[in-house]
Amino acid sequence: MSAQTALWLDDGNFIIAPKDTPHPGSGEVLVKNLVAALDPLDWVIRDYGFYMVKEYPAVIGEEGAGVVEETGDGVTTLVKGDKVFYQSYLTNRCPTFQHFSVIPVELVGKVPDTISLDQAASISAGIAPPALGLYAQQPQGLDLLAPWEEGGKGKYNGQPIIVVGGASSLGQYGYLGATHIIDRKLPAASFQEQVAKITSAPVELAFAAICYPDTQQALYDVLAPEGKMIVTRRPEAVRKEGDQKMVHFVNGSFHLPGNKEFSSRFMRALTRMTADGEIKTPAVEVIPNGLNGVVLGMERLKSESVSGKTLVVHPWET
Repeated sequence: MSAQTALWLDDGNFIIAPKDTPHPGSGEVLVKNLVAALDPLDWVIRDYGFYMVKEYPAVIGEEGAGVVEETGDGVTTLVKGDKVFYQSYLTNRCPTFQHFSVIPVELVGKVPDTISLDQAASISAGIAPPALGLYAQQPQGLDLLAPWEEGGKGKYNGQPIIVVGGASSLGQYGYLGATHIIDRKLPAASFQEQVAKITSAPVELAFAAICYPDTQQALYDVLAPEGKMIVTRRPEAVRKEGDQKMVHFVNGSFHLPGNKEFSSRFMRALTRMTADGEIKTPAVEVIPNGLNGVVLGMERLKSESVSGKTLVVHPWET
């Protein structure tokens, strides 16, 4: 088996080193990673570990775009050379901080000619948590009627929803069309006052793309008595006795067994919506030097100096 180049994480440090190139199994595709997007989870894994990373040294990287290099048995929807985007899974065959990844074909989307591979690389991991949290079946999600399903478009017009971290990659992919902006760093009382100035309607739904304890609490406190809040990290808001509010943790991975059926259907809709221009990708900044640029990008994400755009690297420029 030929060797490829990968960015390995071991004991909190990254090194560039060779790695065997896998072959796709039945129902899988081998993708040549031309673009890998960075995510705040990358530095969290490096600094604190993550329960889904079970073997070290580890290759990480949650989303990317590239071209199909090889198809496994039974794959009929993609052929070698197709441009695709995908979310990875955190086993060493799948992540994107390497030259090649193996991905289940049903979780791969085709890149339309209307967007670049750089833009496409930012789609999957950013859109997965809001899509799964809002629209997947219970208990994975809230089972709301999705806008791409019959009768879903416009169903929730006029109902307020708050997104904390709307400028983040997660917050921008909520299909939410923000009409007002509030500084999430305001004191809790000021945050509630600003919400009250914008709407007198009860806030039945909220999505915390940024999940610090204080932001979770401020969002929780502004919810209606039976409101629902989606969080992407461990729930930390303090609940009052007798509260009927729901705090729902979403695991934003398309690959988990409980998410796969929904994710397969969603990826078909996502491919169509991307081609039709219904999905707007955030601005992209390319960090030079291939995989050698990943650590620099992680530090910028950790310091919260990135807003309104996605950082990407080109692995083959390593």
